[in-house]
Amino acid sequence: MLFKRLDHIAFRVDDLKTVVDFYTKQLGFQIVQELEMEIGGSPAISRVLNLPGTQFFIFVDQGLEEENIISQWVKKHGSGLHHMAYLVDDIEAAAAQLKKDGTRFTTEEIIDTGGGLRQLFTYPNPVTGIITEIIQRDKKDIFFVQENVVQLIKSTEGL
Repeated sequence: MLFKRLDHIAFRVDDLKTVVDFYTKQLGFQIVQELEMEIGGSPAISRVLNLPGTQFFIFVDQGLEEENIISQWVKKHGSGLHHMAYLVDDIEAAAAQLKKDGTRFTTEEIIDTGGGLRQLFTYPNPVTGIITEIIQRDKKDIFFVQENVVQLIKSTEGL
């Protein structure tokens, strides 16, 4: 089987606090990681939420300036679901199978900045507009690696 399970979903939004408050205060998720990033010289913030007792995460990000890649995505597509990420045991094999079936990725190389995660984004699905991510987790106790996040976000510029 290509995918083991759904690993996380991600939202790009123009109001991170409202989304995080909904998931934490109304649905019982917990914030497990906070990221502050520079993407192409423009600041962005992210929060990683976890449903306690599960290995399911929600990743929420917001650009803090109009020219930020995330802000540009939200301006073009609206706030909402950006991608769904599926855990795989062997990202090379999964990528090769998806490529064989005609899937295009936003980068030629697997994004791996040395933090225990290896990731790839597909182009948005032409029907749903949603990106599929494949992710290989080589460390169990890690949520997200900031430099991987920056590289993944950069790979969506212009989509």
